[in-house]
Amino acid sequence: MQQSVWRLQKYPTGIPTDKDIVLHQEPIPDLKEHEIKIKTLYISMDPANRLWIRREGSYIPPFPLGSIMPAITIGEVVESRHPRYQVGQKVQGIFGWQEYIIQHAGPLNEQLPLDNGGIVMIPEPEQGCDLIDNFGLFGVHGMTAYFGITDVGKAQAGDTVLVSAAAGAIGSLVVQIAKNMGCRVIGIAGGPKKCSRVVKEFGADACIDYKHEEWKVDVTVGGSQQGLLLPPGLSFNAISGKALEAHKNAKQPKHYWDWKPMLENNKNGFFPFTPATNLVYGLEEALDMLMEEGLDNVFARHARHGEATRLAVKAWGLEILCKNPEEYSNSLTAVLVPEGCDADHLRKVILDEYDMSLGMGLNKVKGKVFRIGHLGDFNDLMLAGTLSGVEMGLKKAGVPYKPGGIMAALDFLSK
Repeated sequence: MQQSVWRLQKYPTGIPTDKDIVLHQEPIPDLKEHEIKIKTLYISMDPANRLWIRREGSYIPPFPLGSIMPAITIGEVVESRHPRYQVGQKVQGIFGWQEYIIQHAGPLNEQLPLDNGGIVMIPEPEQGCDLIDNFGLFGVHGMTAYFGITDVGKAQAGDTVLVSAAAGAIGSLVVQIAKNMGCRVIGIAGGPKKCSRVVKEFGADACIDYKHEEWKVDVTVGGSQQGLLLPPGLSFNAISGKALEAHKNAKQPKHYWDWKPMLENNKNGFFPFTPATNLVYGLEEALDMLMEEGLDNVFARHARHGEATRLAVKAWGLEILCKNPEEYSNSLTAVLVPEGCDADHLRKVILDEYDMSLGMGLNKVKGKVFRIGHLGDFNDLMLAGTLSGVEMGLKKAGVPYKPGGIMAALDFLSK
């Protein structure tokens, strides 16, 4: 009797093709003592399958060329020469892409581990469940999510948990498990539909719409300052697989941008260097403040303060650096000073006279603009004070302007 078997012909470069994984017709061997014959019912197609056939290996050595393409499989015992396994029994194991599996079931008194040829017996599904759920909630995905958040992450009620790929097979389970544990959960997913599902169906408190691959971004670097209410000192990096591969093969010396020690230490919850402990505690408090206000309210406040600031600038008769209103920032407003005036001199006057620091222009606009920030732990009164300081500074520094900017902003804020 013949069966279809897919074997690893060569290690793929990029997306595997039928030149890498080749279909064969092969005879099904006869059973030997302590072996069972399993008919494949389901094959799980997981991202890990691709890692298992990388030439350089991954968290496990690569499967050798010529081996059956590996995968987690659910099947039914159709023939048995082992007393532990009966015909009709549903089982699961790391078998492969084939119609039938001939598997040595191990010693009579010993259950082999799953990663060493072990066979897991699957009980009959309870009402409302299906056999294929053993690939998800009751399988590797569920175990990864549960033990990852409890044993590895050691999350506790009241913690804030950030879940990457929150709409995925494991991430969606982590969101739900963490919420049931009493955690505050923020998801990251790509696109409004996924983000909506993460919040409305999976129960996350909020979801960040981030499309790393769609935007063709390989590395994103964020900082703890400004929107997260903290001083500079913490950096958040999102790194694509392509960037990690390039980093691994790069020959130039690196230290600060060497991700390897950080990734290796982060697995166990550590930093490779002295951690910024005070900022980490501050970050936890800042996240509590943001979540208490609600992210939608935070963004609305930023937009309101941005509009009030722009109204003040226009009333002063000054020009906003950004030309396109659709691209106005709700985080800060960069203001051009009139020709012949020095923005850095204005900034110095305001700092010396009123103890208020404005942002400076960089590169091509150095000395030509000053920046007014209106994000973070900021309210209407603080913005009014900031704009008052700017208007007084314009007069003190002799910069041509029209009075009344602060009143334009106050009229808007008082609505």
